[in-house]
Amino acid sequence: MYFVMTFDRGFPKPAMLTVPVKIPGFDSLVFDKGIRLKEKIPVFDLEIDEKGQGTLTDYLWTTLRGLTISAKFKEVLDKSGVDNVDYYPVRIVNQVTKQVRKDYYEANIIGLISCLDREKSEIEASPVNPRMIRGIPKMVLDEKRITGELLFRLQEVKGIIIAHERVKKAVEKAKLTGVVFPPIKDYNWP
Repeated sequence: MYFVMTFDRGFPKPAMLTVPVKIPGFDSLVFDKGIRLKEKIPVFDLEIDEKGQGTLTDYLWTTLRGLTISAKFKEVLDKSGVDNVDYYPVRIVNQVTKQVRKDYYEANIIGLISCLDREKSEIEASPVNPRMIRGIPKMVLDEKRITGELLFRLQEVKGIIIAHERVKKAVEKAKLTGVVFPPIKDYNWP
């Protein structure tokens, strides 16, 4: 069984991070394309400004197109058997308190799977481009297209991360914060 893995918007006052103005040596870098990056990525800073003050969770909300997680979250994924993620160390810099954390990673999930069941799902098309998805009020996956992956991005909407029940249970057992796993049938995107 699969679930959506997403940021817990109900978490009381989570910290909100902004991307660096520029990652040294890279004009633009995103971690949501489902492909392995060929370049060596230097450690870079994600910043918490005065508006973003709050609790650092294990799964952080950032403006970077990727997945920012704690070392504890990485360990849980590794122990769960997730083997399709590349990790890049980041520093979390609080501009107000001057605290610097070095126990976080940008996680690049390798793999996109096209498994949205378009016939059974309710899909809102973009008015500009009918082939682009603007919303999914009801999502149904064709699980026959998933070949045992424990964590992946949905090909049709790369911002949606799908997790196997094994990952969900491991994350919940570890009491990781900032992450929830709504059932696919109950998930409404965006």
